[in-house]
Amino acid sequence: MIRLPQSSQTAPHTALQTSVLVPIASITDDPTKHMVYDITVPQHENFVAGTIVVHNCREILRLTKLIVDSHVQYRLGNVDAFQLADGLQYLFAHVGQLTGMYRYKYRLMRQIRACKDLKHLICYRFNTGPVSKGPGVGFWAPGWRVWLFFLRGIVPLLERWLGNLLARQFEGRNSKGVVKSLTKQRVDSHYDLELRAAVMHDILDMMPEGIRGNKSKVILQHLSEAWRCYKANIPWQVPGMPKPIENMILRYVKSKADWWTSVAHYNRERIRRGATVDKAIARRNCGRLTRLWLKSEQERQRNYLKDGPYVSAEEAVAIYTTAVHWLESRRFSPIPFPPLSYKHDPKLLILALERLRESYSVQGHVNSSQREELGLIEQAFDSPHETLNRIKRLLLTQRAFKEVGIEFMDMYSHLVPVFDVEPLEKITDAYLDQYLWYEADKRRLWAPWVKPADSEPPPLLVYKWCQGVNNLDGAWDVDSGECTVMLEARLARVFEKIDLTLLNRLLRLVLDHNLADYMTAKNNVGISFKDMNHVNTYGLIRGLQFAPFIFQYYGMIIDLLILGLQRASEMAGAPNMPNDFLQFRDVETERRHPVRMYMRYIDRVYMVLRFDEDESRDLIQRFLTEMPDPNNENVVGYNNKRCWPRDSRMRLMKHDVNLGRAAFWDIKNRLPRSLTTIEWEDEASFVSVYSRDNPNL
Repeated sequence: MIRLPQSSQTAPHTALQTSVLVPIASITDDPTKHMVYDITVPQHENFVAGTIVVHNCREILRLTKLIVDSHVQYRLGNVDAFQLADGLQYLFAHVGQLTGMYRYKYRLMRQIRACKDLKHLICYRFNTGPVSKGPGVGFWAPGWRVWLFFLRGIVPLLERWLGNLLARQFEGRNSKGVVKSLTKQRVDSHYDLELRAAVMHDILDMMPEGIRGNKSKVILQHLSEAWRCYKANIPWQVPGMPKPIENMILRYVKSKADWWTSVAHYNRERIRRGATVDKAIARRNCGRLTRLWLKSEQERQRNYLKDGPYVSAEEAVAIYTTAVHWLESRRFSPIPFPPLSYKHDPKLLILALERLRESYSVQGHVNSSQREELGLIEQAFDSPHETLNRIKRLLLTQRAFKEVGIEFMDMYSHLVPVFDVEPLEKITDAYLDQYLWYEADKRRLWAPWVKPADSEPPPLLVYKWCQGVNNLDGAWDVDSGECTVMLEARLARVFEKIDLTLLNRLLRLVLDHNLADYMTAKNNVGISFKDMNHVNTYGLIRGLQFAPFIFQYYGMIIDLLILGLQRASEMAGAPNMPNDFLQFRDVETERRHPVRMYMRYIDRVYMVLRFDEDESRDLIQRFLTEMPDPNNENVVGYNNKRCWPRDSRMRLMKHDVNLGRAAFWDIKNRLPRSLTTIEWEDEASFVSVYSRDNPNL
């Protein structure tokens, strides 16, 4: 407890006599005791803000005391860890009842409501099955996160208010002689006004005396229109406009566009850095970046229509043939069109609808299209038979679709695209997604290395991978100059580079041609954001319900190009006796090829290769013939895991560095640039070599 001297009401403002009392909670091991306060606030009629600061601090400290007291009880052994976790979750979910914070800052109700929603969601997922109404869920992290972010925002505000309060106590109110500063809000409009003024100046210089007045207004209107066209990425042309005036307007738009873009990048850099940025500026910045991204995307689509297709005929034939041979060797029977009386229809439909509905379970507010979607979902639950008939009719006949809206969700470090698909089409897509995954799994379409899979959640996958490395035959033998190489890489821009014609041909190998046509046509739709529109002719739309299926199938074809059909078959096993993940039929098969382990987790590739002395020497020689390194510069810029302590990192010996680069180069050469590539400079790329000189993998 800290007690500061009380301020005298009659005393003058001097540093010696005036004081402010700081609220400190007394932490005792008795949680029933209340907090002790010694806070006096001067009785000043204009002192509303001051009382709020003090009361706010008090209530925040009351919450802190409750949390600390819970831990004290735990440390004293009065409660166990489960009760502690449950108590914390209860605390964060009931801040409104346990403290009076909302009385002094009502905006806080947002956090209270968010925690309540989280509580409902957690209980809805937890209290099911045997746990009907459980003793409690000790899942406190999401609620804690809400209050942590609240404190991150409120603490600087309280500091500022308290600082102002002290300054006012010591120095009195300073109301005179304040100069209006040029705020950030005014800077934007200032720049624009200056530019317009410069244009007006140019116009007046250009025109003869008589026609200045009435023409300048028209030109400024053209100017605004030209700027709107720039933002929407629409060509701006006015027939019959004099050339000098047109050039002047274009010059204006160019300079404004440069400023507009640079401000967008500058603000984004500040947001990414975590500097304090006004909410409105952050929102506007997200809109600007969306426009800039869409501009470059439209340019990419135009280039494809002009120069494409980028996949050459030879490459396409090779890829297609590889897929055909693989599916034949696996004895795969294609997925038929869902029959009219399919026995799993009701279950698949319910799964699809629940998945769509689940995304709304935590949303408080819904807009009109979301409300429409929820209505359609309920309607589908009520009349599944008609819904299924409609879905199958649309899958068979619909090849033109409503345009898809796009927005970006701002994660501050990066943006995530969110696609808004017509609700009726979304239900069809969701059913198709469930149907395809079920049928593909039943027919064993997926190779064992395609992850994520239902057979193991990610933590278990990491464990299995490490165990797989340990179980490799002779993985740690380096006496005769052998090396074990672990390679990680990200397949770059796979989504963006999917050619829809090639995709259609590949899909027809595993699906009914009607379904393949529906899925490719669904990617060839208009995409719109405000006044910007374009048709997607190249690349996959990520927001479709069945996009994961397409990606995993397309990714599996890329895997076959990396592994080669022979090794892929050895890893997958015989069609009638398929291998499990990281298993081979026998040791001889395992040792037959350098690639010993392989896994692709969405777009990240992980592989373990094993070379004997001759193989590594040949590979390094081939690499250095193509990429000579006379000054031994390969060591420079070799990606290493900086998060590990120095003695655990890979030692950059010349032989091992060359082998790492050579293995990466060899895998990269197996991938056609038109499909995807792996980049050495990518932060996800890393090659670790275990050898005589390197004791860590």
